[in-house]
Parts: sequence; C-alpha cells; structure tokens
Amino acid sequence: MSERKFSVIREKIRHISIYKKILVIFLLILILICIFCTGIYLQGRSLIKDEISKVISEQNHNMTNYLESECRKIRMMQYQLVKSSDIIDLLVARVQQEGEKERAAIHEIQDSLATIWQCNRLIEEVEVIIPSIDLVINTGTSFRMDEKVKKLIEDYAVLTPGNLLEYEDQLIQISDYLGSEYYVRTRLDKQSVITYMNQMSGSKIGTYLLYDLQTGKTIGNEIEQPIKDILQEMKDKNIIPNMTEKGGYLVQIMPVAGTAFSCVAYVDNKDVYRNLNKYKNIYILLLGMLFISGIWFLKKMFSMIHRPLQVLVHGLEGVSEGNLDERIAYNRYDEFQYIYSRFNNMTIQLKSLIDKNYKQEILLQKAELKQLQTQISPHFLYNSFIVLSNRINAEDYEFASDFSRQLGQYFMFITRNGREYLPLREELDHANTYINIQHTRFRNRFSMQIDELADCYQKIMVPRLIIQPVFENVFKYVVERTRDEIFLHMGFNQEEDMLDIYIENSGEITDSELETMRESLEVTEGEIHGMANIHHRLKIIYRGEGGILLSRSGYGGLRVTIRIKMEIPEGK
Repeated sequence: MSERKFSVIREKIRHISIYKKILVIFLLILILICIFCTGIYLQGRSLIKDEISKVISEQNHNMTNYLESECRKIRMMQYQLVKSSDIIDLLVARVQQEGEKERAAIHEIQDSLATIWQCNRLIEEVEVIIPSIDLVINTGTSFRMDEKVKKLIEDYAVLTPGNLLEYEDQLIQISDYLGSEYYVRTRLDKQSVITYMNQMSGSKIGTYLLYDLQTGKTIGNEIEQPIKDILQEMKDKNIIPNMTEKGGYLVQIMPVAGTAFSCVAYVDNKDVYRNLNKYKNIYILLLGMLFISGIWFLKKMFSMIHRPLQVLVHGLEGVSEGNLDERIAYNRYDEFQYIYSRFNNMTIQLKSLIDKNYKQEILLQKAELKQLQTQISPHFLYNSFIVLSNRINAEDYEFASDFSRQLGQYFMFITRNGREYLPLREELDHANTYINIQHTRFRNRFSMQIDELADCYQKIMVPRLIIQPVFENVFKYVVERTRDEIFLHMGFNQEEDMLDIYIENSGEITDSELETMRESLEVTEGEIHGMANIHHRLKIIYRGEGGILLSRSGYGGLRVTIRIKMEIPEGK
C-alpha cells in the first residue's frame, strides 16, 4: 500500500467523530470481555472435568485395590486351609472308620472356616468340598453333596480356579490347589459388595459397579441404558479403556486382578457440570445484560455526550462568526451544564468587555476632558491674583516675585499637555508648589508633614495630576470650611508591586459621610468630581488594580490612598 493511501486512511481516521471512536473502543472492550469470559468458562469446564476424572480414577483405583486385596487374602486363607492336616486327618479317620476322630477333624475344619469367615466382612460362607467322601463342611454344619455342589464340581474344569467369579447368581472363589481331591469354596455376600460400592457412590463422585466383560453381567445398582450400551460395545470389541467419554458420560474401567470382573466407575456429564451449568446460565445472562447495557450505554452516551458536544460546537461556530448573543439552554445538572454555563458567561462577558472597552474609552476621554476643564480653577486663579495684588500694594516685592514664580510653575505644569506620564518626583514637586501657593492664603489654618520619598520610587512613571487634585479637594472641603487648624500628612507605603500614596488630615468625618464619598467614586455618569476622575483614570490605566481608596485617618479625618503600580503602564 502506497504512502498516499496511508495518508488518506489516516486523514479519514482523524476526521472520525469522538462518538464513533468511543463506540469502536467500547465494542472492542465488549468483545474482549466476552472472549475473556468465554475463555474462563471453557477453562473452568476443562479443569472441572480433569478434577472429576482424577477423583473418579482415584476412587475406582481404591475400590479395585480393595477388592484385589480381599481376594488375595481369601486365596491365601484357602491355600492354608487346603494344606491343613485337618482334612488329611478327616480322610484317614473316614477310611479307618474312626467316628470320634472324624468328628474331631470336622470340628477343627469348622473352626478354621469360622476364622476365615470372621476375618472378612465380605464373606458370606466358606465351605470345604470333599468329593471322595461325598461331604461338604461349612462353618455351621456338614452335609452330603447335593446336586448343585456336584454340578459345581463338574463345571470346575471350565471355571478359573482362584478367581472371584459369578456362578449361578453367587459370587464365589474356589481354591486353585489343583490335583487335590477336595476344594475350598468361598461365597461372598453380594449385598455387602453392592453396599460397599453404594457407599463409594454416596460419599464420592460417580457411580461404581463390577462388570464381567465375558458374560456381560454387572454387580451393583441398576445402571442407565447408555452405560449398558457402552459396556456392551466394549464387550463386543473386547476393549477395556482406562478412561473414555461417550454418550454424555465419563466412564473408567479398571480390571480387578484375581477376578473375572472389572471395576466400572461412571458419572453423567450433567452431574459433572451441574454446578458449572448454573454459572453458565449466569454467564449467558450476564452476556445478555452486557449487550443490553451496552446498547443503553451507547444511547445514553449519544444523548449525554455526543449531542451536547454537537450543540457546543454549533455554539462555538456561532461565536466565531461574530454572534455574541449565542446562548445554550441545558436543564441537566452535569459537567455539560457547567461547560454551557461557562460558555454563556463567556459570551456575556465577552460582549460586556467589548461594550465596556467602548465605554472605558469614552469615559477616559470624558475624564481627560474634565481634567482639562479643571486644570485652571477660576476661584483659585482669582484668589491668587488678589494675594499677588495685595502684596504688591504692600510693596512686598520679594514675596510678590517669589509668589509670581510659583504661580508660573503651577500654570506651566497644568497647561503642558505634551506628556501624559511623568516621574513621581515631578508630580510631587507640582503638588508641593500648589501647597506653597495655598500656604499664602491659609498660613495659620493648616500645618503640613510630607514624608521623604525614597530614591527607588522617584522615577516611577505615573499619570499627570493625580496628587495635586487630592490636596485641592482637602483645601476646598476641609480647610476652607473650618476655623480650626488642620494637620495634613502625606506618606508612602509599598505592598508587593503596588505603591500607596496616602494623604490624610485631622478633623472629624462620620461613617455616613465616608460611605457617601466612597459611592461618589464609582459614579460614571453626569458630573464627575476631581477624585472620582482620578479614580476612574487609574482604574482604566492599571486595568482595575489601581485607584483611590477612602478610609478614616488616624488623626480623625479622611485618609485618601492613591494606589499605583510600580511599573510603566502598558503601551505607554
């Protein structure tokens, strides 16, 4: 595939919506979860099957070993009995017709038979058959051979001596001491054998029985037809598998040495997976619920994420086209409600900032116009000329000369509009010139303390005429309106990157008067007084960080704080 085709594919993928990407990721996760759960289920089935097979094999092996062990014990005891001298003594006593010795020998044989019978709980009866004297001796009595016993002796040639086998619905084991004229027949209690196998079935997994592969007979409880078919197939094929799974059953056959039987253990797969089938149903239910919840999740994600994102994108497109009246209504309380509210606030504030910017420009122009209008106060000018005229008439020419020089400096400063910003030192010098001029009028009406301006503050660039109008306000509203001597104090205080120039006076001021003055600072319409003019100029110039703060002075009167930044305003 060429690089161009790869680029086209990447471009298509890049333009796929977030919703589609999330959908693909969700489906992949869903598929992986299904594969993982299915793998766990199949692995669980395999483990359970292996474990049950192991248990069946172990129990079947234990039962086979038990039967083999019991048969070996019986053969050993039969062999010892056949070799016993008691039978020889009996035969000799019969030949010599010694009745007392014969009876004694029979009792000895019966004692030996009782010992064998008591040693094994599976033995029902033990008999010694002596065809030569037509006698059968068991644990309780002795009697002449009947037809059944004679037939057994006749069939002895086709039977397997020493092996446990089923003969005429009886479990018997005949001694394999060939060539003798007498035999030991041990008859096992079939019900005890069945009970033992039932105990294995009842306490462990699976069902157990004995199966004669030659005759096809079984010893144990009734078995299911599928097991019969499996055993019949094995009989026909003469195959004895160790473990096989067929017809819905798990079957194991183990030959029992020394017998004609094989021990068969089987378990229905339904029983094997019965508990697991519950989990299978739960697994299928969970997959169904997962599928349904997946559809529900995708629908919810569409309504809760994709659609709100589309609305937001549409809103942003509207704003990018200049529509600042774009608003998004949303009645849910989630993250998008927060985003939409921020979007709405953004458009409102953006429009407000644009309007405010225009208003600030107009306000700044009005403030500058007001500044020009108030640069020369007619009242101040008249009073200054009256003072100058009186001093000349009094022939105080030295004072008149100095006063004229200060007036010239004052008017030269306020009429020079070439510089909008100047060093703080020059602004303070202009304020000092104004205070000196006013001192000629109110010589005994006020006293003044001005703190030394540190060298590091002297070259800070500040807007013109921000200090002198404050003093003008003090003289106009405080000094002129009282006959008491007023104390004035000007100082400086730095807080981080802000410099406070505070001017305070003695006297009295009420809380209501102070609150009224604070409210007048925020007036932007109509007539704006001098300090409000300065306040708005500083707010605009320093983008809300500067301005005038009004508080109560430590001397009882008003404290005016002029707050400026210790840097040149942007763009100046």
